Amino acid sequence: MAIVRQYEAGATLRALAVKYDVAIGTIRRLLRAWEVPVRTNSEACALRRRLLGAPARRPLPANPKRVFGVLYHLGMTVDDIASCYEATPDKVRDLLQEEGTTMRRAGRLSRDATPEMINAYNGGLTIREVATQAGHYPETMRRMPLRAGVQLRPRGGYFARKTPEG
Repeated sequence: MAIVRQYEAGATLRALAVKYDVAIGTIRRLLRAWEVPVRTNSEACALRRRLLGAPARRPLPANPKRVFGVLYHLGMTVDDIASCYEATPDKVRDLLQEEGTTMRRAGRLSRDATPEMINAYNGGLTIREVATQAGHYPETMRRMPLRAGVQLRPRGGYFARKTPEG
């Protein structure tokens, strides 16, 4: 219940995930299980601004390309940045692209992470272990090596480990 109290007091999903060393999705699932409504990006930004005593949305900074680039590289999404400033997601995306920022694929695993994760799997880790390290669901991680043409090992579990007794 400490997570709920902290979240309701204004803590962000990201801050709670870092504090408890879990994925953001884990915090989100816990809050939903306890029937706590999860704030939208706009609501979270408005709350942060209110707690800081600032207006709900900031005007564009003097150098928006640089500021947005830093925020994006720190992990904020285009929608997060737009909800905190007087800008649309399209405007933020255009400014980031003009700055030369390499854009992440929305809602997809990073292509850069794929070889590293496949190497971990080929090195002996299970799909579940690789998924836990990467902060993704095991089923997502199971599909990724298949798409890359990697032969999956048989599933483990109790029956796979049990030795036949003669």
